[in-house]
Amino acid sequence: MLTKRKWEKYASFWFRFRAWNYTIFLTALSTDFMMAANSVDPVRFGKTRFFQFLEVWVISMTLWFIIDEISELRREPVAYIKDAFNYFDLSGYSLILATFLFRFLGSDVQWTCASLAIGINYIGIFKYSGANQ
Repeated sequence: MLTKRKWEKYASFWFRFRAWNYTIFLTALSTDFMMAANSVDPVRFGKTRFFQFLEVWVISMTLWFIIDEISELRREPVAYIKDAFNYFDLSGYSLILATFLFRFLGSDVQWTCASLAIGINYIGIFKYSGANQ
């Protein structure tokens, strides 16, 4: 009874908020990577302001998600290690950062990292699939 009340009063809202936040993040990530793939040189600073905003926002959100993962690891280390989604999350976030690193270095490896990052991060949306149950 107490657990159900806590879920209804507090946790349900934050779980849904995080699900929407992650969905918006995936949309911005996909848009940024598609715009980069369609540009002649994704590193040039002649990019549109929207493209620059997306890059900064995606990097900021990725760093925020990494900090959140570290916080979760420090709070509950045993449970964190046992949860498979955490490995997907960390590898996906690392690949996003690697994509931007390789993009600024001018390497074509950025496209491989971007493809893997999109795939792995889209798998991460399934951790929010139980929000309405």
